Amino acid sequence: MTVNEFSNHLHTSHSQLDTFLGCPQRYNYQYVQGAPWEHLPASLAFGRAIHAAVAHYYRHLKQFGEPLIVGVLKACFHAEFKEAIPKDIEVLYKDGESERSMREKGDGLLEVFHAKARPQTIEAVEMPFLVDLIDPATGEILETKLAGIFDLIESDADGTMTIADLKTSARRYTENQADNHLQSTLYAYALRRLGYTTDGQNVLIRFDVLLKTKAPDMESYYAVKAEEDEAWTLALIRRVLYAIEAGAYYPVRSWRCPECPFRRRCAADIT
Repeated sequence: MTVNEFSNHLHTSHSQLDTFLGCPQRYNYQYVQGAPWEHLPASLAFGRAIHAAVAHYYRHLKQFGEPLIVGVLKACFHAEFKEAIPKDIEVLYKDGESERSMREKGDGLLEVFHAKARPQTIEAVEMPFLVDLIDPATGEILETKLAGIFDLIESDADGTMTIADLKTSARRYTENQADNHLQSTLYAYALRRLGYTTDGQNVLIRFDVLLKTKAPDMESYYAVKAEEDEAWTLALIRRVLYAIEAGAYYPVRSWRCPECPFRRRCAADIT
């Protein structure tokens, strides 16, 4: 399975579902109409560059058995951040931020990552998946599949598997945030459909969160997902797919609006 093969199938993903649940109007602009972006949030380019640098770290570790030195990790981030900054549309920085300050912030986060990461056996890095969605009530296989990319799959000395996902965040996670995260259940479901679990029944998910706080930090949060956890999420997905098919694209005002790449168009459409 490659990412390019996703387009051969009708599919949804965590990003698409999260976009619809956050604002159906944005989903319409982005995924239905394919509308051009008015700007690129700098935070999005930053997150992509951090992800790419950390993925390079794990690939190097898997191939050569030793981690990258921190200087190479930072250089990888700088190259990826430069590549992620577009030349043809505006880049939107938050107040007080600049390309330089974000590079410095990235360096700080990667120093913390390098010091705190405790990798186990690397099974896969940036592994794409595409699995059937099955209605839990009827057993029907939906036309739409679930697609995504596992950031990292690890195993310990006993062969116990863990799915790890890297996040950048301005805040520490609250209690139960990892357990209630939509992505944790989706990834556990996907791994189970591929024929794997952590201990035969449950799937262990770990969120490695790089904290963009005044003093950079990294914390790991765990969620254990059993098969019975999946029914609610799959029922939710079915309802979201119904809403998309019905064209229920209403706008939602939230903290996401200031960085939304369609905010001017949305304002014009509503008034």
